Amino acid sequence: MKNIIILIMLIAGVVGMKLYGFPAWRDIQLHRAEINQLKEVQEKAKDSEKVRSSILARLREIPQSDIDKLQKMFPEATAKDDMYYFFQQLVERSNMKLESITLADSANATEEVTDANSTQFLSFALAAEGDYQAVRSFLSTLENNQKLMDILNLDIQKGELGKYKLSLKGRMYYGN
Repeated sequence: MKNIIILIMLIAGVVGMKLYGFPAWRDIQLHRAEINQLKEVQEKAKDSEKVRSSILARLREIPQSDIDKLQKMFPEATAKDDMYYFFQQLVERSNMKLESITLADSANATEEVTDANSTQFLSFALAAEGDYQAVRSFLSTLENNQKLMDILNLDIQKGELGKYKLSLKGRMYYGN
């Protein structure tokens, strides 16, 4: 009789393990896996925070003069009046005579330039007249200015009395 009770207890133990123990063990393993995943995510978050802090620290180390240069080179928004004044001053400093300036936003331009950073441009067309040294000075100053621009078309024609007519089309970039 003792053996039968022991056998029944053994069978009940095996059945109990099969019905309750193994599912509980699987649940425990799943929870451990989830805990490990959460720990990995937590570590990645800590690493990201360290990287962010490092980037912010390096950003704070950038001198204000460099930030001002970058802002001058690639302004956040365009002001047509500022660009008009820029070209007018450029022509005057080069001792040239300004004939015309035309400015148009990229929204009004026929060729739209779009990219991931939503860069926009201000199209410009300029016509001026001056002697050889004035044209040379203008082109040198234009080449060495800090504004980010592309010259799409440059036409220089010899005019009367040693004067040259300069016609220029291009794009000046700015960002949002």
